[in-house]
Amino acid sequence: MSGLARAIVGFTFTAGLVLLSTGPLLAGASITVGADHARVVSVAGTPSAVVVGNPMFADVSVQQGVIIVHGRNFGATNVIVLDIDGNQLAAFDVNVTSTGDRNISVFKAGRAFSSVCAPLCQYTLQTGEDQEWFKILNEQHTGKAGQSAGALKLGD
Repeated sequence: MSGLARAIVGFTFTAGLVLLSTGPLLAGASITVGADHARVVSVAGTPSAVVVGNPMFADVSVQQGVIIVHGRNFGATNVIVLDIDGNQLAAFDVNVTSTGDRNISVFKAGRAFSSVCAPLCQYTLQTGEDQEWFKILNEQHTGKAGQSAGALKLGD
């Protein structure tokens, strides 16, 4: 294949990827979103109802015709988008991954402990953690969230 032919094929492939990533999702497409992250998805038409195969892994909200996919826990599920007449606008798989290259997991005697390092490492809750460790961290996170909510109420 000549250099010009390779350039044309490469340009066509790249242009196709750009169009797929910015245009509406087609049936059979898939997206990847990190756990505890969100991703905006556009579809052709106005969404009226959205069905999530397993809300343990992902959740979806619709705001002004834009679909927002929220990664909950790492795993896989699917999403079906319908218009007001019940016609399918899109159907796609959602792959939820653990987020980022700053996440680390330390395994000790079959027990998992996760941290996020940005730039200092701090412990974080992840599915699959040691149960006792998860319970301790969850109580701390819940307590902190409760204190924040209480502080907001005092300020009103």
